[in-house]
Amino acid sequence: MKRIILFRFHKNMKVCNNHISLLKRYNPNVPIYGLYGGKEEDFPKIKKILRGALKNIYCIRGKSRNWKWKHGDLAIQKWYRAYGRKLDFDVLHLVEWDLLFFSPLDRLYKHVPKNALGLTLLTPLKKVEHTWYWTTHEPHKTEWKQLLNHAREKYGYQKKPYACICGGAYFPRRFLEKYSQLSIPELCHDELRMPLYAQILGFKLCNTGFRRWNSQEDNQYFNAKNIPLKLAAIKKELKKSNGRRAFHPWRIVWND
Repeated sequence: MKRIILFRFHKNMKVCNNHISLLKRYNPNVPIYGLYGGKEEDFPKIKKILRGALKNIYCIRGKSRNWKWKHGDLAIQKWYRAYGRKLDFDVLHLVEWDLLFFSPLDRLYKHVPKNALGLTLLTPLKKVEHTWYWTTHEPHKTEWKQLLNHAREKYGYQKKPYACICGGAYFPRRFLEKYSQLSIPELCHDELRMPLYAQILGFKLCNTGFRRWNSQEDNQYFNAKNIPLKLAAIKKELKKSNGRRAFHPWRIVWND
């Protein structure tokens, strides 16, 4: 299976360079491409800084900072249409700049079928929709209802929706190809759209297993709430033969 990495970043080039080096250490034969969502005027400088670190860097243009944060799936769609479709690969690993992996990708994702989407914190929406930000706060709550109605009316969607977080997503090329051909409404958030459209397009969903929903214990290793991780906690896990090997967020240089 041919894997590639799409490294998503927008700032902290010193940290990005360091984290890219860590990815290469564990995945020396996996090409790494960049998806840049920072300030457009800084892009020429960014390309020089990361020259040699990444095979190519695609810049998201003409979009606000908020759009780039909320619509990662649509940013990947843009990348695939403009560049990714020319590449030879079977699966794409989306790796955010503040996500650390301490194991080869083929081990971390060995339980994910080749043609399934691997999504972190994959959970039936009914379990969390009364407490989750994207389904309880406006305008996101209304937008989710609009998106779900759109899926039902246009695609005859009748399945039960899922929630997820974006960290460490795994995309089959077949999914990206089909997704690139669709016109996706900019409603709600990619953490609802990705599993929804995977179901619409007939792809299986698989949990990466990097963390559990509403687990206070897991927050110290992997979270999407900007809770800083502690070095001691990470190193303790790395000493275990069966310890965790995926950590988020880590926004400083990693020193062994």
